[in-house]
Amino acid sequence: MKLKKQRFMAMLLVICLLIGILPSNVLAYGETGTFDATGGTVTYKVLEDETVAITGCEDTVTEIVIPDEIDGKTVTTIAGEAFRYNETLVSVKFPAHLTTIELYAFFGCIALETADFSACTEAVSLGDSAFSGAILLKEVAFPAGVSDMQELVFASCHSLSKVDISKSTALTVIPAYAFENAAFTEFTVPDCVTRIDNCAFRWCEKLTDLSLGQGVQSIGEEAFASCPISFLVFPDSVTDIGFKAFDSCTSLTDITWPSNKNFTTVAGFTNCTALPVSELNEALTLPSVLAIGDFAFTNCNFDQVTISANIRSIGESAFSGNLNMTSLTILPGVEQIRRYAFNSCTGLAGKTVVIPETVTELRSGAFAGCKKQNDDTTFTGITVEVRNRDFGLTPWNEDSRETVDIDGQTYENPFPDFTNIRTYETDSVGNPTMLKQFYDTQKDAQYNAQNLYIFEPLESSASSYTVSGTVPAGGKVELYVNEKETPVTFTDNHFEVTAEAGAKVTAEILLDGYYSKHFIKTELNADWDLGEIAFTEADRLPVNQVLRVDFGEAKISSFRNLELTLKSGERILTKGNDYTLQYPNIVLADTVTEDSFTLTVSADRAGYTGGSAATSREDGVFSLFMTQWGSLEITTESEFAGDNHILVFDASGSLVGKSRMPKNGFYRTGSLKAGTYTILAYNANESFAEVASMDVLVKMGLKESRDYVKTTAEVADGSENEIKVTIPLLKADVDGILDKSQCSVVVEHDEVVAGQNHVVRVYYGFADGEEGSLSILLPKDSTLNYICTSTTQLSTADYKKNGNIVTIPNAGQKGMYYILLSNSEEGIHDISAAATVGDTTAPVGSASYTVGKLSIRPTARITNKRTGNSVTVKAAPETEVSLYLEGMIAKEGKTNKLGSVTFTYEFPESAVTGQTFKLTAKSGGVEASAEVFYEMTASGLETWNFYQTNRLGKPYNGAYLYRAENGFQPPSFYYYLFNEKADNDWTIGATFVGKTEPENVVTYVKTLDGKVKLVPMTLLNQKELPDGKGYHYTFAGEMTLPCDEDGVISEGQIPEEFAIDWENQGETYTYDAEAAARIDEKSAANALDREDAVTASMGKLHISEELNQWIGKAENPSEYIFGAKYRVSGSDWFKGLPEDVQSAAYNLEKAIDNVTVAYSEAYGLEKNLTEYGSWEEVYKELGFTFGKNTRSADELRAEGYTVLEQDGKFTAYKDYTELTEAKTSRKAAARDAAVGGVTGGFTFVDGNGNQVDFVGNAQGNTQQAINNFNYGQLTDAYDDFADAITKHPDCGALEAGMLGGVGAGMHVAGDLATIDNIRQDAEAMVDFTEKTAEMEGYIEELKLYENRYADKPLCSNSIMRERFIAMDIRLLLDNEAFRSEANAIAGSVLYTAGYIDKTGFSDSVGIVWDAATNTVGERRAAQIQKLLGDLDRQTRTRKQQCDDTDMEDLMRKTHKSTRIKPVMDPSGIVYEAVESNTLSGVKATVWYAEDKNGTNAVAWDAENYEQINPQITDSSGIFAWDVPAGWWQVRFEKEGYEFTTTEWMQVPPPRMGLKVSMKSTEKPVVSSVGAYPDYIEVIFSQYMDTAKKITLPAGMSGTWQSVDSGYSKVLHITKAGGFPKGSTVSFTLDGAQNYAGKALASYNSGELTVSARPAELLLDYESVIFAKAGTEKEITVRVKDSEGNYMKGVTVEAELGNTLIATLLSDSQVTDADGKAVFVADILLPGYIDITFRAAGTSLEKKLILRVALEESRPKRPTAVIGNAQFTTDSPKENYITVKNGEQLIISAEDDVTIYYTTDDTCPCQNSASRKIYTGPISITENTKFRITAYKDGMDYSERLNITVTVDDTHQHSYGSEWKSDENGHWHECDCGAVSDRAGHDWKVENAKEATATESGYTGDKTCKVCGYEVKGEEIPAKETTEPSDPTNPGGNTPTNPVNPDNDKPANPNGDGNKNTNSPQTGDNSNLWMWFAVLFISGGMLVGTTVYLKKKKHFK
Repeated sequence: MKLKKQRFMAMLLVICLLIGILPSNVLAYGETGTFDATGGTVTYKVLEDETVAITGCEDTVTEIVIPDEIDGKTVTTIAGEAFRYNETLVSVKFPAHLTTIELYAFFGCIALETADFSACTEAVSLGDSAFSGAILLKEVAFPAGVSDMQELVFASCHSLSKVDISKSTALTVIPAYAFENAAFTEFTVPDCVTRIDNCAFRWCEKLTDLSLGQGVQSIGEEAFASCPISFLVFPDSVTDIGFKAFDSCTSLTDITWPSNKNFTTVAGFTNCTALPVSELNEALTLPSVLAIGDFAFTNCNFDQVTISANIRSIGESAFSGNLNMTSLTILPGVEQIRRYAFNSCTGLAGKTVVIPETVTELRSGAFAGCKKQNDDTTFTGITVEVRNRDFGLTPWNEDSRETVDIDGQTYENPFPDFTNIRTYETDSVGNPTMLKQFYDTQKDAQYNAQNLYIFEPLESSASSYTVSGTVPAGGKVELYVNEKETPVTFTDNHFEVTAEAGAKVTAEILLDGYYSKHFIKTELNADWDLGEIAFTEADRLPVNQVLRVDFGEAKISSFRNLELTLKSGERILTKGNDYTLQYPNIVLADTVTEDSFTLTVSADRAGYTGGSAATSREDGVFSLFMTQWGSLEITTESEFAGDNHILVFDASGSLVGKSRMPKNGFYRTGSLKAGTYTILAYNANESFAEVASMDVLVKMGLKESRDYVKTTAEVADGSENEIKVTIPLLKADVDGILDKSQCSVVVEHDEVVAGQNHVVRVYYGFADGEEGSLSILLPKDSTLNYICTSTTQLSTADYKKNGNIVTIPNAGQKGMYYILLSNSEEGIHDISAAATVGDTTAPVGSASYTVGKLSIRPTARITNKRTGNSVTVKAAPETEVSLYLEGMIAKEGKTNKLGSVTFTYEFPESAVTGQTFKLTAKSGGVEASAEVFYEMTASGLETWNFYQTNRLGKPYNGAYLYRAENGFQPPSFYYYLFNEKADNDWTIGATFVGKTEPENVVTYVKTLDGKVKLVPMTLLNQKELPDGKGYHYTFAGEMTLPCDEDGVISEGQIPEEFAIDWENQGETYTYDAEAAARIDEKSAANALDREDAVTASMGKLHISEELNQWIGKAENPSEYIFGAKYRVSGSDWFKGLPEDVQSAAYNLEKAIDNVTVAYSEAYGLEKNLTEYGSWEEVYKELGFTFGKNTRSADELRAEGYTVLEQDGKFTAYKDYTELTEAKTSRKAAARDAAVGGVTGGFTFVDGNGNQVDFVGNAQGNTQQAINNFNYGQLTDAYDDFADAITKHPDCGALEAGMLGGVGAGMHVAGDLATIDNIRQDAEAMVDFTEKTAEMEGYIEELKLYENRYADKPLCSNSIMRERFIAMDIRLLLDNEAFRSEANAIAGSVLYTAGYIDKTGFSDSVGIVWDAATNTVGERRAAQIQKLLGDLDRQTRTRKQQCDDTDMEDLMRKTHKSTRIKPVMDPSGIVYEAVESNTLSGVKATVWYAEDKNGTNAVAWDAENYEQINPQITDSSGIFAWDVPAGWWQVRFEKEGYEFTTTEWMQVPPPRMGLKVSMKSTEKPVVSSVGAYPDYIEVIFSQYMDTAKKITLPAGMSGTWQSVDSGYSKVLHITKAGGFPKGSTVSFTLDGAQNYAGKALASYNSGELTVSARPAELLLDYESVIFAKAGTEKEITVRVKDSEGNYMKGVTVEAELGNTLIATLLSDSQVTDADGKAVFVADILLPGYIDITFRAAGTSLEKKLILRVALEESRPKRPTAVIGNAQFTTDSPKENYITVKNGEQLIISAEDDVTIYYTTDDTCPCQNSASRKIYTGPISITENTKFRITAYKDGMDYSERLNITVTVDDTHQHSYGSEWKSDENGHWHECDCGAVSDRAGHDWKVENAKEATATESGYTGDKTCKVCGYEVKGEEIPAKETTEPSDPTNPGGNTPTNPVNPDNDKPANPNGDGNKNTNSPQTGDNSNLWMWFAVLFISGGMLVGTTVYLKKKKHFK
């Protein structure tokens, strides 16, 4: 029973446990809940589909983040009215799966600012008024778009500035009032939308940019009413535009109408007051349009309206209120004119409107209000001419207000106001016409006693005359009778027209291809026969000479990379003679008469497919749509840790792409023509360069798949093919075959000229014990001249040549072959070598070079010199070459025998900083170009040089690469002695002068093997220049080349090219007096150019001066242009002229008419020039406005202007051009010359307070303006008029002056329009546009790379920074293109209008414009140049970050570069006696002869080979040249020496390492002699022959010292017992001879006093002195005599091997009482130098190496104390001391070092068992040799301190009375080194001064009262200073984080964004903790019961 109870209890506990682990809440349909938000809770409910809807929130909630799920159920809906009228809610973030927001959900949420849909992944449905009235809502964007929306969804959202629904795909309707009253400025309607309902965007008063989707079909009533839209592009899908759809869009000026056959009615543009009539005309001529809708254009400002023939109906009030309408033409075809169609068009008063006979319906009030009031009582009405005889009025109905009764019937009255009715009196059957009946009933109707109606019958009873004439076949006649066109019919080209008597008749005779002929009869009073009208060749119209090339979507921005062939029929037109190119136009010459043309374009160089297109002159456009080639995107994987070569070959085997890429890299080829390509990839180890043919690798012994990968890939036009290549580890085994350290292939030049000889060197070395054959694979186009070894030229029997493979069968164990060859074909070539032993072939190496016909290389790509710049051009030897600067010839010359010529050039005086100049070399029809940049930098390079420095005393190979001085030319060569030791350390130095420190200075060095080394340059010192001129900066860097253990480098490692780059952070452009003067000069030149051009053009009017004698003077032609006052054909003066003068005047008038039309069209004016009131109006429309500036410089700066001040005056400008998408309207598309994508403008303010604003929206057709002014007709008409007036001088009234003045003015204007200055600006625009396109392509490529390297953050971030710089450059280039076009327009209008305009307005604009645009151009050029420099440097950084090792590419982008060839054949040294004694000042001349006998010997013309002959040796004794093949001899001359020559030597083989001895002609003498106790020392002036017997006094013997090759300069004379100190001695010397056998004269020393001998020089360094560049170094030397005593008064001399690395402040010092002399070296550059110390007058010397590094390379030497003895840093290295037993050694050193020591005389720098680490004082108990050093991580060991200690308890110290002292104190010292009486100084202070708040103080000078030690004082800064604040917390307060104060802890992943850490809960969760408690207790009870039962069972 008990057991059952227990089981029952257990079951109960299990049930409790199960209940406890159930979910605490389970959601059910209809159930509600809440979750927390900021300020309160949010409510929700579960919907039937098991999703969740948000239903509301508490009134206190301010921010809501709606979770994606609540208890596992997706949140999809915001319920209707959920937050309606909520006044606190500010922000809502919607969940990912939101699909619906129901009606009124956020209606009236007046505080709502943010509706965040960014997380939404599904399209959202928006209910009626969902956000209506959310007046603070700023923007909404739907990432997945909108699926549906209802009316008023965002209505009255007054702050809504951005809406993005562009991702929508299902939305078809934008409903009524959807966005009414919104604040956005732009809106894009998605393509899925087909309908925009009524008022959808009404009153969006900031909407300026509207993009209608391609699916829109209908636009509802008032849909966009009152929106400031400026242009509209209707998609072709539009069929219906609703009533007043665009009402009151008062900014609308440009419309692109739909092309849709269902678009039949134009409507909706009421009150569009800015809409030009041209847009109306374009709409009305659309073929599909049949009707003008009701109120279509009410209250617009149209002036001249033509209703085209395709229109059938004009709607009610269609043009009502067009007050400015002065002309109305209704063409036949119109049938209905509805009510009030032209109501209140008051401008028609006094005008005639013809109603064509097709009109059958003219409704009520059609012409009501077409009147104007003359005075208080009279009016002028309209004349309506109705030409339909059978026209009938419309019967009245209820809607008609204007009626008339005729015969008891009521009709609608079209003319309720003053009207002159002109029509027929009878209809077609003879009855009175209805309008005649209308008049008869209304003729008495009056207003203010004035009749309302006048009737004019069309039939005239007056007599008439005939106008007749005969025209050529195809001719036409336009005849006007009383200004009305009259139809003309022809019979066999003859016409006759009847005109009423007295009528004014004008006739224009037209014939295609000819100027029109004009005739006038002011009053027809007889028949007028014009006769047979002939057109001559002189009348031929200059046909269209401009053919435009439309490349479609192709990114072609110039003709530069295109090959064009222009044909007419079979005739090929020639560029220059038949046409010129001015992108995008082809301008035909006058001599070309054909009408049809075919253009064929090859675009291979541009990477496009090319093609052909045809056009005619009339069409004028070649439509040539080309496709860009494809490319390969190659991704690599490789096991090799280094780089890989990627080579791409086309089907013909030509190398078309190459890259050296890092492991796992990415390479994108350039554009490739469609086809199949082969890819080779292999490891780029030291043996391999890229190869230029695919078979090379096989011939080098490599195997496909094992050593390299080979694959093919297809390329298709317009696509990128992604290829992944896995590169094997190159396994070609050379071990056992070759010694790879000795193998390489080296090309002498990486760029050679076709046909020119050049040298390739092949170095090889077989493995020990191996020999074999050598195969050399030459390029296929090679001509082999010879092969030689280092000693012998090979004959053809020594090698085999099979095709392009040369095999040397017995190559020997190791060596080098010189190969002289030339190449004939251009392109990349490679040469490779392989070695074969037995059956195994292994690669020796390969190299590549480029062959071309012409190359150009500026010495400096960026130069800060205006003059004295140089450029080297290479072509075939002795070829004529021309150099052009910006297309103008600069220099001419001939290449030397190396095919090279160097030109100097200079920039024009007007050059500005940042300006780019193009250098072009031309020779024999071939040209090559390079760009150089002029940069007046903040820091300019002063000098740049290099030296080999570890050759110690003889650093040859030193040369200046640059010096900032006029006339300096960098050397083309430097001497090099091959196979010399210690060649591997090189120093590069550079100095700069400027006001800011250059940054990131770096030198690149390219060696002969093609590798590039990077040498960072470190700032060593900075010195201020006098007079505030800035600073002098010294930089240096070190380079160590690979070498063997002796420092011998291989030839491939010899440098041949240097490049230096740096970064200037200073201001790139300074507006100073010089800049201001330069700009003023340029502006004055512009004005002078205009004056000169006007004068030249006036000279062409040969008759104008004569004409001025007879006609009235017209001072200002402009006065008569505006308002067309020159049209005098209607004047009384004209009527009284003789007929010939009438004809001439009328033709001139018409010619001027044509020119004003052409002028207006060319400049894109909206109206004819005659319709403006002033030039100011014309300029304004072109974008120029002129005014005055009264703002100060500071006020302008505050407004965002850039202000450049100088001497109280300033020039300011504000640039607000911006990059935007180009407009797509037809009108914008027609402006091909316009700068795509730039809008806005700029404002200029000059120093005199004038201001010019330019707005670019008026730009267009600049090219057309420049090319298409044709004034031929005007010229002829003007000349005819002038002739007529001179024949009838009595006709010369003012009217003649008006006509003549305007004619002459327009003629001159036309002539000026095409001058070069304007063309240059237009071409600059094209150039900048092209550069912009190139930069755009570069940016796109960087985007691709950025994406590719996204997994490498450092790399991708670096690419991103590079892209951002490129984007800045692109914008500036775009802006410059924009400015250049503005200049072209300004220049054109200033030249043309500036002549005609005599008001001075144009001159005012010109003055300001010239100065300001030049200022902006200069500054922007500097900005572009600086950014280009930044881009180059960022490219360098990017390549490093992305492991790109293409350093050659980086070298090409540096400031300066120079090639300097190492010359070494023949080469050597010249010396005297011994090789170490090299001779300087020797004149070495190399001679050339025909044979080894010296036949016809001549001194070599080295200058023709860019070398020097003769040469003068320096202290190294080196001579060197690089001579061509032949017989050579070197001859040596030096005053005081015998003439010397080498043997005649044949080259090749190379002659290097020559050693030439010269003999002095002078006899030797004794230089010095000294007597010492142990010997007498004799020093000679020359090396003496030690083998010769010498004679000395008896008892004396001599010993030669330091014998070298049997010669010596020092003799020691000794005798038994020596020479007592203080005694005197003398000797004689005979028999001595020098090295050349010349005897020393008998020598008698005289009396010598024997003194102590300087026997030892002690230094604090052992063999190497280490120093840091840019510092001073103290070197202490002590002198001891032979007895070990320090010597006082000894002169110690110091000598440096050279003064490049360091200099000495003094080269001699006298030792003090301690035998000490201190030398100070000024350390200049890093490197090596020897320094020799010697005791003057003796042979005692010690030579050490001074090693200078850029950074400290070893720690300071330790110091030590033993007892009272101190061993400081300037103590000798070797020290000796005697101490008592038990003394302690205490050692000290700088921080962070380890002190090592030994006691067994071994070096503590070696890790041996005897080495110990110093940890504390050491007790000395026995004689010990302490050797002490310090070590610091990352450095070498310090110099050693050696102390030899002798323990002697008997020693007694003897301290002198003289005080020793240092900065720490003073003491007395014993000879053994022990010290006593050590004490600190007792200071006496003088000259002290305390600092005040404003004045600095002085600490005072201190002198020790005891020992006299002195210390100079220091300045104390003024007290008024502030403590630096923490830059991260300037306020000083404790920083807080309101979101997450515990920043180190991760955010709760379950948080909801509202600071809640719990997930949202459903239902009542108040018992949650109770359930946890139950769960816990239940579990515990279950476990406890189980344990209890088990225990109980166990005990049983």
